[in-house]
Amino acid sequence: RSPEPLPWVPEGEVDWSIFPFGVLVGDVGSQSAVVQVHAELETSIIQWVLVVGQAEEWIEAQAGECSTGDIHPKTTRIELDGLESDQVYSIVLKRADQPLQRSSVTRFRTALADQDWRIVKFAVTSCFGGNRPFPSLSHVADEKVDFVCYLGDLVYADGSATEDEYWWHWKRTLSQSGMRALNASASMIATWDDHEFTNNYNPAETPQAELIYQMGLRNFRRAIPQRVESNDGIWRALNYGDVLDVFVLDCRTERSTEQYVSPQQLDWLKQSLTASTARFKILLNSVPISDFTDLIGEIEAVDRWQGYAAQRTELLSHIEENQITGVLWLAGDFHFGMVAKVGRVGELGDGMYEVLCGPAGSFINIMGELLIPSEQFQLPVAEWNTTVFTCNPEQGSVTVSFIGDEGQEHATKTLQL
Repeated sequence: RSPEPLPWVPEGEVDWSIFPFGVLVGDVGSQSAVVQVHAELETSIIQWVLVVGQAEEWIEAQAGECSTGDIHPKTTRIELDGLESDQVYSIVLKRADQPLQRSSVTRFRTALADQDWRIVKFAVTSCFGGNRPFPSLSHVADEKVDFVCYLGDLVYADGSATEDEYWWHWKRTLSQSGMRALNASASMIATWDDHEFTNNYNPAETPQAELIYQMGLRNFRRAIPQRVESNDGIWRALNYGDVLDVFVLDCRTERSTEQYVSPQQLDWLKQSLTASTARFKILLNSVPISDFTDLIGEIEAVDRWQGYAAQRTELLSHIEENQITGVLWLAGDFHFGMVAKVGRVGELGDGMYEVLCGPAGSFINIMGELLIPSEQFQLPVAEWNTTVFTCNPEQGSVTVSFIGDEGQEHATKTLQL
C-alpha cells in the first residue's frame, strides 16, 4: 500500500458520552463507503468532514451535514460516493451547534479498483461473550488492515424481549475499548449468527421466531454499517480488484428442516463464485462447513453445514467440478481458532481450507485444547484471538496469524491456494 500520513487530529475534544462508538464505516467499495454514527442526542444537526491522505498530510475531500434519526432517532447513515480507489481516508463528526464536541476519528481505506493488484491484509474475529474490553482487537488496530470481518455472535442478546433490551447488548459491545480501537482503524464487513437473535435461533423451531428475527434484524442494521441488497437479507459480495472477492453468507436465518440456506442464496453463491475473476474467494461463514466427523462425529451436526448434506455437497461439488481456485472459508462459532481442510482426506472438500477465527471474548472450547493436529485439522489455537490474513496474489498464498490479548502471535501458517 502507498504510505499514509500520521493520524489526523482535528480540532476539538472527543466526547464519548455523545459519540459512544466513534464513527463506524462498513462495506467499502472502490469509490464508496457506508458510514454510520450513533449520537446520544434526541434531535440535532451533525456536521461531518472527510479528509484524504496525500503524501504527508490530510486534505479535505468532502464535508456535509446530516440530522440524527434516519435509521433510529439517535442513529444516522451517510452514503459516501465519489471516492478514489485504494486511497486512505479519515472521517470525523461533530455537533453543528457545538463544533468542538466531536467524535473520535475513523481511518479507512477504499477497495482496489477492477484489475488492481497488490497484497491485501485483513483481520477477522467472532464471538464476543466475555473477556471485555476485547484486548486482541486493540493490538490488531495498530496494523491498519484493509478491512475487518466479524463472523457473528457480536452480541449475546439471548432472552431479550424488547428493542431496548437488544440494543443494550449492542451498546455494551460497540463501546468496549477494543472495539473502538479496531473500528477506528479500518472499515468493517459483518455477518451474524444465533446470539444476535437468541441461543440456537432457527426460524423453523424457535418460538416467536418472526418477532425475534425482526427485532434482531433492526438492531443489526442499526449497529452495523452495511449495504442492503435487493434480497433484503444480509448475503452480499464485496470486491477488492483482481486480488479478492468477499462473499458474506447468512447461515442462520434461512434455515429449515430441509435447508441450511435458501435456494436463492445458494444459487447466488454458486453463480458468483463461477463469475469471480479474483485470485482469492473469501467466504464469511458463521458456522464451519468442515467435516468434523473425526473430531466429534455427528454431535450438533444440525447446527452446521455438516447436518445439511445435500446443500453442502451441492456447493462443494460445484466448486470442485468448475475448478474454482483460491477459495478460503472463514468461520467462527466454535470458540477456538484452527486451520483445517474442509473435507476428510480423500473426500469432498479436502482441497480447500477453512480457518476458524476468534473468539475475541467467549469462553475457550476445550476441544481446541485437546485437539491433536492431523492432516485435516492442522493447527488448533485455544486462545482468545483476532486472526490476521495477508493475501499475496503474486505467490497465491495467504498467511494466517492468530494475534492474542497481549499482542503476541499465538500461531501462524501460510496456505497455498
